[in-house]
Amino acid sequence: MLLEKPRSDRPWARRDGLFVGALMALCSMAAACGHAATMTEEDAAAACTPGPDGSIGDPAPADCPNDYPDDTDCPDASPSYQDDIAPILGRRCMVCHTAGGIAPTPLLGSYAEIHLPRTQSGMLTFVYGCRMPPSCAPQLTADERKKMLKWFSCNFLNN
Repeated sequence: MLLEKPRSDRPWARRDGLFVGALMALCSMAAACGHAATMTEEDAAAACTPGPDGSIGDPAPADCPNDYPDDTDCPDASPSYQDDIAPILGRRCMVCHTAGGIAPTPLLGSYAEIHLPRTQSGMLTFVYGCRMPPSCAPQLTADERKKMLKWFSCNFLNN
């Protein structure tokens, strides 16, 4: 399956009223976790301000890997939603994508919330395109990215 990386001129993110104060809170949370220990308040504000396409943070980096796995060994090699994916979502995504969070839509707190076609395609697009998590938040490790992409390629199994 070939996927096209999102271009920076496409409106991939919501445009309906993200407030700079809320975005600063996200950056503060990232700093509190030790991610941006050397980031100044001005740097955090710049990193967390919506860009021209409405997205948070910088455009996808030029070095975003083309590492989407094949699905030839699914479902045997699919990461476990409960053991592998839910903890990643809890650490990296639910800071914002939870009720009362900075970006509550889509909600990512349960498999039922994720198991919606629009949510699944959005997750795939943003993670594969290196657009999420935003640059002002803790990033996926290489292993977390590999697990997420493999789970996507195996059709978001609830295993």
